[in-house]
Amino acid sequence: MKSDLQNFYLLMAGAGFTPYRVEELISEISKKTPQKIAIEYEKHLKQWGGVGSVSDNYYRKKQAPSQDVKVDVQSKAISLIMGGSDLTVRESLELVNLILLETFPDRKFSAPNPKAGIASWVRSLSRTLTDSELLHVATKFRNKLAHMSSNQQDWVLKEEDASNKTD
Repeated sequence: MKSDLQNFYLLMAGAGFTPYRVEELISEISKKTPQKIAIEYEKHLKQWGGVGSVSDNYYRKKQAPSQDVKVDVQSKAISLIMGGSDLTVRESLELVNLILLETFPDRKFSAPNPKAGIASWVRSLSRTLTDSELLHVATKFRNKLAHMSSNQQDWVLKEEDASNKTD
């Protein structure tokens, strides 16, 4: 008896997929949750009147958030802190620590260790902060840097721009 995976390979071969297209397909699939794929599959199954389309409705399993979501949030926070900054790691960590203390004055956080790096500290913070709190702090850091480092506004008003050109 063939495994489901072997049947899947046969389907892709029968559809004329090249190895390159198989890689693309697997990459696309990996970006979606299993529930979304199963729901889309059920829609197509009903459209074509296949087996299971009448009485075997798909009921999603309840799942705890995967570890990948946590890692994704951490990587977003790290990129917000590290991206576009001319600060050293020590300066970045000190500023993030100040923002943490301002935002959550009643909480205790582990002290930043510049030698361990930003990623290590973000992982440590993710154990005491929720995902949204971690992203909130990282976004506040990025916004503070963006507004501190720019000596001019993000855009110039038309009236100011016009008066500068006529002078």
